[in-house]
Amino acid sequence: ALMRVRGAGGEGRTWWSAPGCTLLKANGLRELRGKVMFEFDAVCIRQLVASGLIFQSVTHLIDASRWVQHIYQVIDTIHLTVTSFFQARSSDRSYFATHDKALLAPYAWESRRIYGYVAELRTLSADNPEQQKRVEKLDGAVGLQFSRMNTVIAGAAAGKMETADQLIADKSERLNAQRIISIAKEMKTKSGGY
Repeated sequence: ALMRVRGAGGEGRTWWSAPGCTLLKANGLRELRGKVMFEFDAVCIRQLVASGLIFQSVTHLIDASRWVQHIYQVIDTIHLTVTSFFQARSSDRSYFATHDKALLAPYAWESRRIYGYVAELRTLSADNPEQQKRVEKLDGAVGLQFSRMNTVIAGAAAGKMETADQLIADKSERLNAQRIISIAKEMKTKSGGY
């Protein structure tokens, strides 16, 4: 620690002294002080740059994490849509085979859920025009399939078994179901899924 000594040597000048050291003139101390301040400023600037880089890196990591979470949410919703479709289709077929009206409850539940999932996919892919086109295709295919399934259920309820049987056996019913699966696979692949 430097000590200030006034009037040392009787000249009225300010001198600086460290314990056990000789006296230094004020000009020499200014030079030393300038060097120390320069080094201190350099260390501060390095710390600011490092802090800025760390902040930028953490920000990119958070953004990447959000993007990955978004992709998984899209993929999960695609899976839920396809699962809901198959559950509704299974309930439809089961009702047709058994005429047990209790089997229509899962069908009604799944038909509402699937449109909710399609709406969620539309929202999740709002920033992606190509994916929006796929959602529209999926919505159209699901609408067509549920229209056919509603016709089968109505025919079976009215005792028109041959009409319902023809609709279920129709190739276009199977092709439309395959189309739903194909669109869902394409959406999943384009979303970053495997």
